[in-house]
Amino acid sequence: MIFQNLILATATSLTLIACGNTEPKPTSTEETVTETTADQSAATSNFVSGLTDANKDVVRGEMALTGSFRNNVNNVKMYLYETEGKQNFLIDSTIVQGNSFSFAKRQYESGFYMLALKNSLNMVGIIMNPAEKAVDITFATGRLENSASSATSKENIGWFEYLKAEKAAEAKKKGYRTSAKDSPMKAKFEKLMQEEDDKLTALQQDIIKRYPGTYLAKLMTWKQTPNKNDKSKYWADLNFEDESIIHSPVIPDRIQEFMRAFSGGTEDGFMNAVDLVAQAAGVYTEAADGESELVNPEVYSFTILTMLEGFYSSGKEDICSYIMDSYVYGENCGSGDYAEEMKNRASGIKNLAIGSVPPDFTIEKWDGGKVNLQSEVQKHDYTLVMFWSSWCHKCEQEIPTLKVLYDQYKDAGFGVVGVSVDSERSAWVRAVEEKGATWPNVSQLDAWNSPVAKDYRVSQTPTLFLLNSKREIVLKPERIFHVRDFLSKNLK
Repeated sequence: MIFQNLILATATSLTLIACGNTEPKPTSTEETVTETTADQSAATSNFVSGLTDANKDVVRGEMALTGSFRNNVNNVKMYLYETEGKQNFLIDSTIVQGNSFSFAKRQYESGFYMLALKNSLNMVGIIMNPAEKAVDITFATGRLENSASSATSKENIGWFEYLKAEKAAEAKKKGYRTSAKDSPMKAKFEKLMQEEDDKLTALQQDIIKRYPGTYLAKLMTWKQTPNKNDKSKYWADLNFEDESIIHSPVIPDRIQEFMRAFSGGTEDGFMNAVDLVAQAAGVYTEAADGESELVNPEVYSFTILTMLEGFYSSGKEDICSYIMDSYVYGENCGSGDYAEEMKNRASGIKNLAIGSVPPDFTIEKWDGGKVNLQSEVQKHDYTLVMFWSSWCHKCEQEIPTLKVLYDQYKDAGFGVVGVSVDSERSAWVRAVEEKGATWPNVSQLDAWNSPVAKDYRVSQTPTLFLLNSKREIVLKPERIFHVRDFLSKNLK
């Protein structure tokens, strides 16, 4: 989702450099800069670094994670997710009993983790740093994000303070951005947005001073982006050798900002920006055999895959193809475990291209029994797989049109499989009944974290795939009328 809603700047046109086209030079980690020189730009003049010997590396170790609710929350499941950028991976669960919960002790790496109560629509990010040994979180209500606090974890005391301020600032900026559109007072609203950014920067620097040596201080350092207006130096403050950056939203956020500022919104501009990000993440050193090798292939592959996922989510599949050809599947794109992992992860997107065969699934129906996609597509010439939800207004608008289309073509070789990304069975079933969706409807009831939603890279509803009887994707329509136009030409 990270490249959706980009605000695009002026075009750029530099030479495209794919992997293997230039000889990477060995690089070394630069000393941490804690103060800036007088001749640096205003964007960097107030930069404060929180990087110290205590937090410069990944911390690994055993930790305890406990928590409680001030209101009555009982016999409900609490889930724990590890994060990679803005993706979450379930690693544990427990039951809230007597308004309290406790996860079994386990090994953690310093970084962000997510807690979810009941389902993935009710989540909050927390920091786990093994230097603290134990973390205890208190929730004022059952809504996690807006009610979390901690009395003992410095990492999370500071994080929850910052999270509240960041949410408030983003809400204000959203309002200013809306007001500024086509307004003669645009400059005024832009100034107000900059003031909100300045307030956040001041808070980041204050937190660095109050919580030195913490992972939080490192995060606040990353968030400052001291070279945000300089394309050539934009990535210079990040250490791509530090694997803990993977367990934060920093790289996805930075990539989004970089694309917005420097791509120009053109295909060449995006590809050039991709090359610059890849070069920044590709930190090389000289191996014993004299060959150059990546210092941290995990961070490099994570960065490449973050761009790939982001461009796919925004519908820019030509840029996805460029990334895969240049940095994933090309003959000069590396070898070893990290390269194979990149190929495996990228294959999920490759399999969602027109002409490819997407993942099969077998999921329970709302009214009993199961639906197997492979069996379903073999019954029809064309089958529409529609990802939707009970709370989606666009789905509500599209389903009546789909009902008409289904009734018109269901006896001529057209089928539909509805896949809900709901989390509450009652809401899903009620929506199916009220909307009169007579085609097969299935759901794994885990919202965006449903395995099928992840397999199909679903980040918004409705999302549509039209398949033929061989389960090949023949169309990825944005609206139901696109399906109607296709069927009118291909079904008689």
